[in-house]
Amino acid sequence: DHRDLHSFPTRRSSILQQRLLVVKDFAVDAPKTSAMQAFLEQLGVGHCMLVSTSTPEHVYLAARNIPGVYTVDVSDLDPVSLVQASTVVMTVDAINQIEEWLA
Repeated sequence: DHRDLHSFPTRRSSILQQRLLVVKDFAVDAPKTSAMQAFLEQLGVGHCMLVSTSTPEHVYLAARNIPGVYTVDVSDLDPVSLVQASTVVMTVDAINQIEEWLA
């Protein structure tokens, strides 16, 4: 049915929007697991990969004890990790860095 072909990009876009969240920063000021959990709850995500241009130590420390949450510097990003992550939370700076690489 040709209608399914026309709606495919919309479905794909919808799936991508559910799996990728872009934030200004990780809004965690201290290396506290509870602060990171509150941030992730506010975003509505559980298991996720946090991607930034340079992960601050306090963000890494806040996330490391949460099962299914891990941090990655954008320079270490790989396609397999992106596909395996149920949700990717990426900073605007990380998105900009990827755009520069692809330009």
